Amino acid sequence: MVLTDPPYNISSEFKIEFDGRKDISHDFGDWDYGQVKPGDWIPQAVDVLTDTGVFISMYDDIHMGRILNELRRKQMEIRQKIYWHKTNPVPQFYGVKWQRAVEEIAVATVNQGDGHHFQEDRGQRHNVIQKPICRGKERLDHPTQKPKELFRPIIKWWTHPGDTILDPFTGTGTIPKVAQELGRHYIGIEQDAQYTKVGRNRLKQRSL
Repeated sequence: MVLTDPPYNISSEFKIEFDGRKDISHDFGDWDYGQVKPGDWIPQAVDVLTDTGVFISMYDDIHMGRILNELRRKQMEIRQKIYWHKTNPVPQFYGVKWQRAVEEIAVATVNQGDGHHFQEDRGQRHNVIQKPICRGKERLDHPTQKPKELFRPIIKWWTHPGDTILDPFTGTGTIPKVAQELGRHYIGIEQDAQYTKVGRNRLKQRSL
């Protein structure tokens, strides 16, 4: 499996106060200002998948088409979209529209049949995951850190124990940490030395 949360290219310079924290920035770092586009990494990620491989990626809901277009170019079978409903979304900055409480997750497979690793024996479930934005003790110093519980059902339903999960944008190591807890192998790629250190420390601990 390739499972990742890449840069969305949606940063801005606005700051707000939210959930007890002041001056929350919508600037996610230099890496989010158009420097990494889906076409830069999806072809390489797809090429490392096996014949039963699964590709799952988050992306901004408005621009999800960029991910889907690259997957089509690689002749991937687009299975569905999963929706993360954030139960505590950030307030709307401009006050002219509703809060953005949903992020989309694309699911695609290498083959067009049923040979991929979806575990139907786990039963039916909705394609909506309702979880709050990462907070409390789990929250680390990363502007777009996602909660572990967002990825847990995805890994449970779309992989088998012992499968390998590649995350090309590992950040603070959330996906490798969940993979570790669920008995999957993991490969994480992260260019920021600070986040790499945080991720390695998380993998050494029982929690976080």
